[in-house]
Amino acid sequence: MHVNSREAAISLLANPRSAKRRSGAKWLRKHPDPENVDALIAALTKELRDLRTWETQYQMIMALGASGSDRVTHVLEAALRLPVEPMVRLAVGDALVRLSDDVDGALIDALESSSSFRVEGALRALAMTHRAPEKATTAAAVVDFVTRPANAQLRFWLAASAAGWEPSYVREFLDSCLLDSNEDLRRAAEASLQRSYLKWNPL
Repeated sequence: MHVNSREAAISLLANPRSAKRRSGAKWLRKHPDPENVDALIAALTKELRDLRTWETQYQMIMALGASGSDRVTHVLEAALRLPVEPMVRLAVGDALVRLSDDVDGALIDALESSSSFRVEGALRALAMTHRAPEKATTAAAVVDFVTRPANAQLRFWLAASAAGWEPSYVREFLDSCLLDSNEDLRRAAEASLQRSYLKWNPL
């Protein structure tokens, strides 16, 4: 079934096959509208009962994050209390930042969760939406978390998002990234040092 309308996408959310439900969620993610929220919340509530369909859960959450509706925050926070897959936590971290009017507060909430996946999602949202923390204390807390050895996988998205940060908050971190063996990390850091965002295409 080719999805070519909001009605078709929403109808797919109730399809017996997870791949079809995922297809509907992807369409709604690409065509964000607050009117999609009720259908997505109902679908996600059911979807979260099955750990095996995490890819579909991920797309539903990203569609909710794109919706711009603050009515979904409680649903996303509730998902974090469930035994969901790591990529679902990442999607929630991303969506909560996109939906928040308080970037600093959203980042601190992610850090206090101690979930590296939620923090990764939050940083990815900053990189994709070109937003940044305003407070030096928030930035310092993020850099401290990311530079811990156990959280090395977070360095890329911090480097990618840092173009819009106050330069003094991230200059030392970005300079260290230039010495890394990871080419994408170096490229992200180089662009951010020039105050330039690169285009990335995450899942």
